[in-house]
Amino acid sequence: MKDLRIKILLDESIARRGAAAADKISRSMLAGIDEKIKEYSEVKTEGKNPALYDDVTAYILRLGDPRFLRKNGTIREARFYSYAYIDKSTWSEMKWGLVATSKKTILKLIIALKLDEDEAVRLLRKGRSDFDQSDPQDQVVLAMIDVRKAGFDITVDDAVEILDYYSLNGKRSFVSIYEIPGSSARKKDSRI
Repeated sequence: MKDLRIKILLDESIARRGAAAADKISRSMLAGIDEKIKEYSEVKTEGKNPALYDDVTAYILRLGDPRFLRKNGTIREARFYSYAYIDKSTWSEMKWGLVATSKKTILKLIIALKLDEDEAVRLLRKGRSDFDQSDPQDQVVLAMIDVRKAGFDITVDDAVEILDYYSLNGKRSFVSIYEIPGSSARKKDSRI
């Protein structure tokens, strides 16, 4: 309804200003404005972003880790989201696009999927977020990505310990994305 009102107002503006204004405000410009209005209205929806889930599943397949794949090639989602320290309800919300996926969840996915910096940025942007260079936790995650490029294999459990260490001993303290009240994340998932 709002989109239609804006288009009507633009059309009325063109009519009031006459042919000279119509030349300035071309139909292609209006089409561009219509497209931007559509983008803005999509951003305001609850968070439906199945493309994020599709990308995550493609990255899981790329990992090729037999822990997360059945013999027929399908993904063992429960094993993966447990490995990444993501709960079932958060995974389902991301899968079905019920709510916007939090930055915390996307950072966990970036670590578990062993993404490089460009892939990490793309995944964050699909979740309508980005790295904040002034955020100490983001700095640690980016540093882990860089260290991984140098040949170090950083597992999710390593990331839990690294983030825990820097959350307590870094220049600025922060709450780790793996923070679990009353116990450590490592204890929570010792069954895997």
